[in-house]
Amino acid sequence: MVLRHFRLCEQPFGVTPDPRFIYASATHREALSSLLYGIKAGVGFITLTGSPGTGKTTILFEAMRRLRETTRIAFLFQTISTPVDLFRSLLIELGVKDPHGSLAEMQAQINEVLSAQSAAGKRLVV
Repeated sequence: MVLRHFRLCEQPFGVTPDPRFIYASATHREALSSLLYGIKAGVGFITLTGSPGTGKTTILFEAMRRLRETTRIAFLFQTISTPVDLFRSLLIELGVKDPHGSLAEMQAQINEVLSAQSAAGKRLVV
């Protein structure tokens, strides 16, 4: 019905936000620009906040699309309740098979990955 009414060729409202269908309002452009600038400037920690349904995830996906050639991205989307779970999830996302050990051991593994990324001249964005 939506496709026919708006004469669209494909469904823009899927389960997962699709940056191909981003509506780049002034606010969305500013949010995306700020996010990309913060990452490129290496500010360390950036937050993107807004009410549900305002386009945060779509902006995030668009930023990841733009950064994928120069940046390694670890996308953690599940609920993480402990530091061990956080480090284990991060290591899995970074391609470490079956991460295990203490918090300190997993932190050492993350440091190894970060050092390798830095030596390759790539940023890591979580």
